Amino acid sequence: MKKLIFISALFLLIISNLSGQTYSHHNEHNFDPIIRELYKSGLNVHTSIRPYRLDQIDNYFSSDSIIQRNLYFPEKKQNIFGRFIFDDLFRWGNKEKCNSKVEVRVNPLMNFQIGKEFDSNKKTWINTRGAMIEGELGSSLSFYVDIYENQAAFAGYMQNEILKRNVIPGQGRVKRIKQETQDYSHSSGYLSYNAGDWINLQAGIGKHFIGDGHRSLLLSDNTSNYPYGKLTASFLKVKYMVMFSQLLHMPENYKHNDDRLEYKYGAFHYLSTIYLGISLNG
Repeated sequence: MKKLIFISALFLLIISNLSGQTYSHHNEHNFDPIIRELYKSGLNVHTSIRPYRLDQIDNYFSSDSIIQRNLYFPEKKQNIFGRFIFDDLFRWGNKEKCNSKVEVRVNPLMNFQIGKEFDSNKKTWINTRGAMIEGELGSSLSFYVDIYENQAAFAGYMQNEILKRNVIPGQGRVKRIKQETQDYSHSSGYLSYNAGDWINLQAGIGKHFIGDGHRSLLLSDNTSNYPYGKLTASFLKVKYMVMFSQLLHMPENYKHNDDRLEYKYGAFHYLSTIYLGISLNG
């Protein structure tokens, strides 16, 4: 099962060229090729606020080189099938070759997994198809949008929780639910603007993580996507983040109908400083 997950992640990595993105989408610790470089001493990088801004990381090393390290890329021009595996499926503009200020990239997103729960002899699987559109509109404005359509059969402990709450953990509400399989979809996106070297403004729908390590008691990304507006300011050894978000409250007895769910709102402030290569947060 771990091998299948690794192959799926590697496939997504190959078909998703991250050149020029404002934020890194590799938020999973097991697959993030950048994270071990960020925790080396001497870097003025605030590791506790994710996702990371790639333009800030590129001040210390090439994120593209790390992400694509040990991957094979043919030198000759690729046809549609070659671009599907080794490059962006569709791309308009090329900043490196023609100094274009506008670049748009379109890629498919897929995840296919199969496994087995030995206690119940149950087959588990995930079938995900999606697409992403990303790009830069000038030197300071970037955007990203993705959408996923999923069907899955989960292990027993997950299935029991889904049937109880009608929610896929980390994904959101279920569209159609059966005793053994689920149908669900989710999407995310953002518009990001760099107002100079110090300030970044971002608005979108997604999730965030504050803290170092695999878990967080401050703000976790083990939730469904939510709309937000965020400002980050970086200067000297200090980084400050303020974010306003709209969170959806889903009661435990929620049933699939047209009832309007309640919203709750959050305001998050976070200050991070670096002293002698150590991040001090509060």
